[in-house]
Amino acid sequence: MFSFERVQDPANASLYAQFIPFIDSVEKKDDTTVTITLAHPTAVLAERLSTVKIVPKAAVEADPDAFDSNPVGSGPWTMTDNSAASKIVEFERFDDYTGPMPAKAKTMSWQVIPDPSTRTNAPQSQTVQAIDSVPYLSIDQLKASGEVESVGGFGPLLRDVQQQRGQPLPRREEPPGLPLRDRHGQGH
Repeated sequence: MFSFERVQDPANASLYAQFIPFIDSVEKKDDTTVTITLAHPTAVLAERLSTVKIVPKAAVEADPDAFDSNPVGSGPWTMTDNSAASKIVEFERFDDYTGPMPAKAKTMSWQVIPDPSTRTNAPQSQTVQAIDSVPYLSIDQLKASGEVESVGGFGPLLRDVQQQRGQPLPRREEPPGLPLRDRHGQGH
């Protein structure tokens, strides 16, 4: 309940609210069930529910600024470095995770690469295994250099990290109307 309310509250200016505009309300039914009422029908409910990260209310309310810098969630990873100094977000596997998709690797690193050209060149130089927010003009270039898979990306999260640091957000390079599947991160 709290996590959905937090995202939908206009006072919080959550970047994730834009992904669930069709949710009218979320109400607690019992200790393990919520009822989601939609403002209108949508085919993307299942995919978009994961946009709202379930977070502990007590941790957020105790110190919202500290929580934003070092979030706590319910997933298979623990953030160990928020990249404030390094531009690399570091994670460790959360071994007590009991969900359906446990982390397989012990650690994971996300290198924050704001420049689109540098980001596109990174998989080609084999300095990264996957990239997000691929400029549409670079998709064919990446396909020519190896196997490419279009999957849901982390663009909103990384834009949120940049915005919290006061860094300018990258200019969107895709034209209006580009199919959503071509705007998501491309894996190499």
